[in-house]
Amino acid sequence: MISAGDWLAFGTVPKSGTLGGALGLLDPATGQSVIRRNIVPGHSVVGLAYRDGVIYGATSAFGGTATPQGEAAAFAYDVATDSVLWRTTPVAGDLALGSIAFDGEGRLWGLTPDMLFELDPATGRTVRSVKHQTYPWATATQVWLDTNLVFHQGFLWGKVQGKAYRIDPGTMALTLIARPISNLLLGPDGHLYLSRFENFYTYRIC
Repeated sequence: MISAGDWLAFGTVPKSGTLGGALGLLDPATGQSVIRRNIVPGHSVVGLAYRDGVIYGATSAFGGTATPQGEAAAFAYDVATDSVLWRTTPVAGDLALGSIAFDGEGRLWGLTPDMLFELDPATGRTVRSVKHQTYPWATATQVWLDTNLVFHQGFLWGKVQGKAYRIDPGTMALTLIARPISNLLLGPDGHLYLSRFENFYTYRIC
């Protein structure tokens, strides 16, 4: 879920045995909702970012079945016109993209289980990408959101495959900061909050 102007935007994975997740919008003031299924046919919507009236989404090719529907995709959705501006496949071979986020310069980033990539928000074109580790896509049966990505104080901070990283947007270098980690969030105090099962950590950014 993300804040999208006057709306709360959310992505969904379909129930077991079905295909086609949804992008949803909810107006908290009025209760009005908008549901757009199959923005990418058969895909789940697992990552969202928002900027200047446009919602950017990342998908998993898995729905409620073990059969992927092609490769994972990214899309841009204009809230005012209720229209999809573009759809692309940022990383060839990846079946789930994961979390996406803007940095301080307006660059759109995505972190998949094995790739870090930058997209052009205007077109969806992949500007840069780097492989950070391997992932068993050939044997994967269901992969949805396996990453977290946020921007703070000049760096991207990401969690993927049980490890948390500081990421330099200039060089795309990943520096390991903690493991094993299941979740990573940026708190309102500017520090990172990490968890793994019953263990909870604060990573203080000075």
